[in-house]
Amino acid sequence: MVLSAPAAVLTWVKNGSYGPLQRYLCKDCDRTFNDKASTIFAHSKIALRKWLFSIYAFLRFNTSLQQLQREIVLKFAVSNIERLCAPL
Repeated sequence: MVLSAPAAVLTWVKNGSYGPLQRYLCKDCDRTFNDKASTIFAHSKIALRKWLFSIYAFLRFNTSLQQLQREIVLKFAVSNIERLCAPL
Protein backbone atom coordinates (compact mmCIF):
# COMPACT_ATOMS: atom_id res chain seq x y z
CA MET A 1 0.00 0.00 0.00
CA VAL A 2 1.40 3.37 -1.01
CA LEU A 3 0.37 6.63 0.57
CA SER A 4 -0.66 9.64 -1.44
CA ALA A 5 2.53 11.64 -1.83
CA PRO A 6 1.03 15.11 -1.21
CA ALA A 7 -0.83 14.03 1.91
CA ALA A 8 1.61 11.40 3.26
CA VAL A 9 -0.79 10.52 6.07
CA LEU A 10 -3.42 7.84 6.51
CA THR A 11 -6.40 9.89 5.34
CA TRP A 12 -7.59 7.65 2.53
CA VAL A 13 -10.57 5.45 1.82
CA LYS A 14 -11.13 2.59 -0.60
CA ASN A 15 -12.53 3.87 -3.88
CA GLY A 16 -13.44 0.91 -6.08
CA SER A 17 -10.98 -1.03 -8.16
CA TYR A 18 -9.17 -0.82 -11.46
CA GLY A 19 -8.75 -4.32 -12.82
CA PRO A 20 -7.08 -6.38 -10.10
CA LEU A 21 -5.82 -3.31 -8.21
CA GLN A 22 -7.60 -1.62 -5.33
CA ARG A 23 -8.14 2.13 -5.84
CA TYR A 24 -7.92 4.60 -2.95
CA LEU A 25 -9.08 8.20 -2.54
CA CYS A 26 -7.04 10.66 -0.51
CA LYS A 27 -9.39 12.73 1.67
CA ASP A 28 -6.95 15.64 1.85
CA CYS A 29 -6.16 16.20 -1.83
CA ASP A 30 -9.06 14.31 -3.52
CA ARG A 31 -6.64 12.36 -5.72
CA THR A 32 -6.97 8.66 -6.43
CA PHE A 33 -4.13 6.17 -6.46
CA ASN A 34 -3.57 2.41 -6.42
CA ASP A 35 -1.19 -0.06 -4.80
CA LYS A 36 1.43 0.36 -7.53
CA ALA A 37 1.47 4.18 -7.51
CA SER A 38 4.89 5.78 -6.94
CA THR A 39 6.72 2.45 -7.22
CA ILE A 40 8.93 0.91 -9.88
CA PHE A 41 5.91 -1.20 -10.86
CA ALA A 42 3.68 1.83 -11.57
CA HIS A 43 3.77 1.73 -15.38
CA SER A 44 4.29 -1.99 -15.84
CA LYS A 45 1.61 -4.04 -17.58
CA ILE A 46 2.92 -7.18 -15.92
CA ALA A 47 0.90 -8.31 -12.91
CA LEU A 48 2.39 -7.42 -9.55
CA ARG A 49 2.14 -11.08 -8.47
CA LYS A 50 4.40 -12.12 -11.38
CA TRP A 51 6.93 -9.39 -10.55
CA LEU A 52 7.10 -10.46 -6.91
CA PHE A 53 7.46 -14.13 -7.84
CA SER A 54 10.28 -13.22 -10.23
CA ILE A 55 12.13 -11.22 -7.60
CA TYR A 56 11.73 -14.00 -5.04
CA ALA A 57 12.90 -16.74 -7.43
CA PHE A 58 15.78 -14.62 -8.72
CA LEU A 59 17.10 -13.83 -5.25
CA ARG A 60 16.22 -16.99 -3.33
CA PHE A 61 16.98 -19.71 -5.86
CA ASN A 62 19.46 -17.89 -8.11
CA THR A 63 17.14 -18.50 -11.07
CA SER A 64 18.35 -17.25 -14.45
CA LEU A 65 16.38 -14.62 -16.32
CA GLN A 66 15.69 -17.06 -19.17
CA GLN A 67 14.30 -19.63 -16.73
CA LEU A 68 12.08 -17.00 -15.12
CA GLN A 69 10.78 -15.99 -18.52
CA ARG A 70 9.86 -19.61 -19.28
CA GLU A 71 8.22 -20.16 -15.89
CA ILE A 72 5.99 -17.11 -15.88
CA VAL A 73 5.27 -17.40 -19.62
CA LEU A 74 5.89 -13.79 -20.52
CA LYS A 75 7.69 -12.12 -23.32
CA PHE A 76 8.91 -9.06 -21.51
CA ALA A 77 12.31 -7.56 -22.13
CA VAL A 78 15.19 -8.57 -19.92
CA SER A 79 15.79 -4.85 -19.42
CA ASN A 80 12.68 -4.72 -17.22
CA ILE A 81 14.18 -7.23 -14.80
CA GLU A 82 17.56 -5.54 -15.02
CA ARG A 83 15.86 -2.23 -14.20
CA LEU A 84 14.28 -3.88 -11.18
CA CYS A 85 17.49 -5.57 -9.98
CA ALA A 86 19.74 -2.54 -10.52
CA PRO A 87 19.28 -1.12 -7.00
CA LEU A 88 20.21 -4.49 -5.45
